[in-house]
Amino acid sequence: MYGGAGAGKSAIGQTFAEKCDNEGRLLASFFFGRSDPTRNQATFLVPTIACQVYQRVPEARNRILSAIDDDPLIFNKALLIQLEELVIQPLLLLGETLTRNLIIIDGLDECLETASQTTILRALFDVMQRPNVYASSL
Repeated sequence: MYGGAGAGKSAIGQTFAEKCDNEGRLLASFFFGRSDPTRNQATFLVPTIACQVYQRVPEARNRILSAIDDDPLIFNKALLIQLEELVIQPLLLLGETLTRNLIIIDGLDECLETASQTTILRALFDVMQRPNVYASSL
């Protein structure tokens, strides 16, 4: 979705996220916000999503914890590695049994560093190009 500043895109995104959550389809969400230091940089994106996956999908908990145990510095790794190890792999192991399947990321332009915006988009693109990820997300 795109439009001018103040057009209500985030409000629509939030409403959509709430509707999906009520329907049991929301897996995780992250809303960037320029004025909030915990939401205006890429650093917190994957940890927040992984935490929500951990909370909403009990079957993924062991794999998430194992990824952290195997590499305690994982949160210092590249965003793509974090995404792969803490979100994608734990969910792929569930296969067709996963009922919640939507991750909403809103306000990427509110991320202060343009390079981080590019990194996020590249990581999401790379992950979604994998046939097994796309098929699992239907």
